[in-house]
Amino acid sequence: MALLTICMCIYTLMTLTARSELVLNAETTTTQILENANADLTGRVAIITGGTSGLGQETARSLALLGCKVILTARDHFKGNKVRSAIIRDLKHHPLLKIPVAELYRNIDVKYLDLSSLQSVLDFAKEFWREHTRDKLDYLFLNAGVMAIPEYAPTVDGYEMQFGVNYLGHYYLTRLLLNKVSQMSLVHKEPGRIISVSSRAHQYAPQPLDAVLKQLERAVTNPNILKVGYEAWANYGISKAFNILFARELQRQHRHQSIVSISLHPGVIRTELQRYISNETLATKTFDKDIEQGSATQLWCALMPVDELKRGGYYVDCEYHNDRLREDLQISDEEYVQKSDEEVKESLAYRLWQISETLIAKKGFTFTFSISDLKKDL
Repeated sequence: MALLTICMCIYTLMTLTARSELVLNAETTTTQILENANADLTGRVAIITGGTSGLGQETARSLALLGCKVILTARDHFKGNKVRSAIIRDLKHHPLLKIPVAELYRNIDVKYLDLSSLQSVLDFAKEFWREHTRDKLDYLFLNAGVMAIPEYAPTVDGYEMQFGVNYLGHYYLTRLLLNKVSQMSLVHKEPGRIISVSSRAHQYAPQPLDAVLKQLERAVTNPNILKVGYEAWANYGISKAFNILFARELQRQHRHQSIVSISLHPGVIRTELQRYISNETLATKTFDKDIEQGSATQLWCALMPVDELKRGGYYVDCEYHNDRLREDLQISDEEYVQKSDEEVKESLAYRLWQISETLIAKKGFTFTFSISDLKKDL
């Protein structure tokens, strides 16, 4: 008995020592999190937009390693399947793999999604509902994006491209899948998590943001108004500021449902996101993280104990950092998410939510569909 007690104490000490090695900062990697988090995501489901390169691919790889069912969205199905094969090849002999290799093949799927088309977003959501009738959506990573498009370009629906892809498409996708995220699970009782990838580039958005929202209101009747004053980095900053406001307002609007919504800055990482930036400009940029470090914050926000998450909050380097937001976006998240519509109706976040809903409805799209609607599309 004494020997057993000693062995148990040694095991406990070793476990605590291993866990203590996980230091959360700018240098934290997905590998460190995976080795220390002791997580098993078997039976859980994740959607990752933009999951076929960069941060999305690394996040998909990490979740799949832990047994999660992962759906990667892609505009290029061939590329998506190549990435899927690469993830499986990388993981099937990995010592931390939580599931049989045969199940790994079944757990990773690629689905077409073009965030610049509201119709594509709707089609994707309907397909998910049909194929996952009984499944809860545990994780929705709003990760896809475009950056600093040199010249004004419209989405399929006529809205500015960076606004449409980085923000409005994700807003619509989330609204369509929200009941899946908040659905009760047969596997566990944790709330679903919606993780919006923003950026410190939100600081490039023009000030005051109130003027940007007024221009957006005019776009309801005249989408071409968004051409006025277009500038590659300013408009990228607008879309990233909107990601932050959306995550906050989403949490407030659904504070009584089983969801957690946060936004984050992953770091400055060299990925395909910089495809529109010249090599000369890139040579002047300082990249502060690699892919594993850049993906660490969104992975940690998916795995950290839910009662430790600041709902509606903004995360940097795996930690809550309201202080890293531009001053006009710094408010108390804990207070805001408890307020009524009447109390926040003049806030940037609430107004953005309402305008976004109107912009989508103006194009003839709805936010609900029935089971019979799903059957009609077959």
